[in-house]
Amino acid sequence: MFEFKESSLAVLEATGSEFTGYAAMYGTEDRNGEVISPGAMSRSIRENDGEFPLLWQHNRETPIGVVRLEDTPRGARATARLADTPLAQQAAALLRPPEGFQRGGLRDLSIGYLVNLDEVKSGVRYLKDISIFEVSLVTIGAHPNARVGTVKGDDTELEISEEEQLQMLCLDIQMAGLFARMERAFG
Repeated sequence: MFEFKESSLAVLEATGSEFTGYAAMYGTEDRNGEVISPGAMSRSIRENDGEFPLLWQHNRETPIGVVRLEDTPRGARATARLADTPLAQQAAALLRPPEGFQRGGLRDLSIGYLVNLDEVKSGVRYLKDISIFEVSLVTIGAHPNARVGTVKGDDTELEISEEEQLQMLCLDIQMAGLFARMERAFG
């Protein structure tokens, strides 16, 4: 079964048509009750020479660029280049905050993958080996411990302070707890 794993981006730098950040994180539970185990993406990244299509919201009919993933102890670090298409340029515009705002409307990444090996312990699904097929820019990611850190524009640069990132992390953790309580209450 083809699955998606969202990751709110810890550090995102966007310059024109390029950005960097984390497509997926190791070792921490996301809002779906899943943890990508360290090394679970290593084989897939290696077999694909680290290169994957960059899609818009997981829609296979709307590629917007290419992404190179690097397997790090923290997770899959992404370096992406947006294509010179109207949709990719729309994505680039959404990565930057509008005047008077601190964050852009698009700030998360997600991977599309197949699970080759997993294990469930105490209600948490541990992904031990996955095959990545694509990386997507998405509106809302599932991983609670990462958000946009830096967005660079044509002539401006926006820095989100560590305090603001911590506040966003706390809000994400609160939301993750709310989602878990709703799941238990409503099945």
